[in-house]
Amino acid sequence: LGGLVERAEISGEIIGSPRIAYIFQNPDNQIVGTIVEEDVAFGPENIGVKLPELRERVDKALEYVGLKDMAKRQAAQLSGGQKQKLAIAGALAMRPKLLIMDESTAMLDPQSRDEFLSIVERMQKEQGLTLVTITHDMTEASSCEKIFVVEKGQITTEGKPEEIFLNPEKVRRA
Repeated sequence: LGGLVERAEISGEIIGSPRIAYIFQNPDNQIVGTIVEEDVAFGPENIGVKLPELRERVDKALEYVGLKDMAKRQAAQLSGGQKQKLAIAGALAMRPKLLIMDESTAMLDPQSRDEFLSIVERMQKEQGLTLVTITHDMTEASSCEKIFVVEKGQITTEGKPEEIFLNPEKVRRA
């Protein structure tokens, strides 16, 4: 994470393990299962989670994001907002400590965006999840605890939102 997280937090326990989950901008790029519940089960199953724990993780994750009634549906039939919820469910089933969201609301309509962010905020609070958000959306950025402004691959400014937005020119350049 290029110095964004304390070195002690980036140990063998986290890097290279299922402790980090990633949600892409386009959910179609990360959906691997044909059926919704199969997609959620993919990650935990690949790290050796066995039944009945696997079933429990899948059911809880789908319920958490509001997709439990769609568990048997084909993933390709979901709307864009539902696919992002599916991506969250897949991440949640992995029980990560760190969730990285890369422009994950960019392709969503306003209602789906609000629902998605509400689920992520709830996950963060209820599960003690560390969240790294990569975004160009200033409203979304303003809700973060800390902002890193990146310009040409380099961190040019960092601070709390109220500090960062005092210098709009630096934000605009990035």
